[in-house]
Amino acid sequence: MKDSTCSRTKYKNILMTALFWIVVWYVLYEIVERDYIIPSPFHTLILMGKMLTAGEFYLHVLWTMGRVLTGMAVSFLFGAVSAAGAYFLPPVRQILTGPVVALKSIPVMSVILLAILALPTDGVPVFVCFLMCYPVVYTNLLAGLDSVDIALIEMCQVYEIRGKRRIRVLYWPAIRSYTKAALVLITGLSWKTVVASEVFAVPKYSMGYHLLTAKAVLAADELFAWTIAIVLLSFLFEAVVKRILSQERQYRWNGVFVEERDNAERTGCNEEHKNCDVEIRNVSKSFGALELYRDFSMTLPGGKVTAVTGPSGCGKTTLLRLICGLETPDSGSIQLAPVCDGNGDRKLTVSCVFQEDRLLPWMTVRENLRLAGSEERVERVLDMMNLSDFSEYLPEQLSGGMRRRVAMGRALVYDGQITLMDEPFTGLDPELKSQLICEISALWKQQGRTVFFITHDRNDAEALADRICQFSGRPVVMS
Repeated sequence: MKDSTCSRTKYKNILMTALFWIVVWYVLYEIVERDYIIPSPFHTLILMGKMLTAGEFYLHVLWTMGRVLTGMAVSFLFGAVSAAGAYFLPPVRQILTGPVVALKSIPVMSVILLAILALPTDGVPVFVCFLMCYPVVYTNLLAGLDSVDIALIEMCQVYEIRGKRRIRVLYWPAIRSYTKAALVLITGLSWKTVVASEVFAVPKYSMGYHLLTAKAVLAADELFAWTIAIVLLSFLFEAVVKRILSQERQYRWNGVFVEERDNAERTGCNEEHKNCDVEIRNVSKSFGALELYRDFSMTLPGGKVTAVTGPSGCGKTTLLRLICGLETPDSGSIQLAPVCDGNGDRKLTVSCVFQEDRLLPWMTVRENLRLAGSEERVERVLDMMNLSDFSEYLPEQLSGGMRRRVAMGRALVYDGQITLMDEPFTGLDPELKSQLICEISALWKQQGRTVFFITHDRNDAEALADRICQFSGRPVVMS
C-alpha cells in the first residue's frame, strides 16, 4: 500500500512538472510570435500524435535504438577486456593511457567528421558511440579492479581460489558498483552521440535524419517534435537500465565452494606424506638494503607445532610469507621432505591466519568458511568458535574478536599440509582464548597437523607449541 502511494505521488509530480514547462513554452511562444523559432506547443503535441500513429516513425526509432545498443555493447565489451588487460599487464595500461586520455578530450564533432570520411554511412553512429563510451567503461572498470584489496588477493592465492572461482567471489563483487555506474553513464551518452552522428552521416533510417530535414526547411514544430521524442526515449531507456541495475538480489554463491578433498587429491601424493617435515634450506631474503635472512635453514617437524617469537621487525612474518608462497626467497628452497617420488618437488599447500582477518566483506561467516572446506567441517568449526548463531552475519556486523575467530576457523576448515598462524589470538578475551587454545590443540593432535605459529606472547607459545624458536635480530642465520 505504501509503495503504491509513493508511485502515485511520483507520477503526479512528473505530470505537474511537465505541465509547468508546457506553460512556460506557451508563454515564450506568445512572446516571440514567430513559429519558425518557437512553435506552438499544442501544434507540436498534435504533430507528435500523428508521428506516433505512423509506422515509419517506429522504423526510425528501432534503427536508432539498434545503433545505440550496438554501440553500448561494443564499447562495454572492449572496455571490459582492455581494463582487465591493463590491470593484469602493466605494459597494456601504459600503452592505453595516452589513447584513453585523448578520447576523453577530443570533441565529438571531430570524431564524427573523421568517421564520415572513413566509414560507411550506417557504421558512423555506432563507431562514434563506441569511441565516446569506451573511455567511460575502461576507466570505471579499471578503477574497480584497482580497488580490489591486495590482501584479499593474497588470501585467495593461499587458499587456492583461482580462475573463474576467484572472479566470482572476489573480482566481480568488487567491481559490480563500478560496472553499474559505467552502464548508467554510457546509456545517456550513447543516445547523444548516436543521434548527433545520424544528423551528419544521414543514414537511410534514423531519428537524426528527421532533425536535419526539419532544420533544413525551418519546420520548427517538426524539429521540436522529434527532439522531444528523442529526449523521452533516451529518458525511458536510461530509466529501464537503472531499474534493471537497481534490482539488488542476494547473490547466490552456488558453484564457488569446495567439497572436502583428501590430501592425495590435493597434492598428488599419498596420505602418508601429509605429515612430512617442511624443510627450509639455505634461504636468503633481502628487501633492498634490508637483509632479513642469510643462508637460513630450519625444519618444521611433521605433525608438530613450532612457535616463533621475537621482537617486531626481525622477519617472523616474512618467513611465514615465504612458506606460503607470497614471497620468493632470493636463494634457497622451502619444500616437503622427503620429496614425493616420481613427481619431483611437490607444491606445499597451506592454510593461513594472517595478521589481518582478510574476510570477503560481501560473504557471510558461513560462506567465508565454505570457500575453504566442506559443510561438515564448517559446522564443526562454527561450533568450536562459538559462531553458530552468527553464521549468516556479514563481517561488518561482527566485532573484531568475532572476525578473528572466523579467520582462524577458515584456516582450520582448510585441508592443507601445514597451518600458518600470525598472532592468531589478537583481540580475544583471556577466557575465550584459553578455551580455543585447548580445543585447537586437541584438533591439531587429532589431525596430526604441522603448524607454524608466530606470537609475541610467550605464554601462548608454551601452551600450544611442541617447540619454541626465539628470533633475536637480523639477519637471521640460525640453522
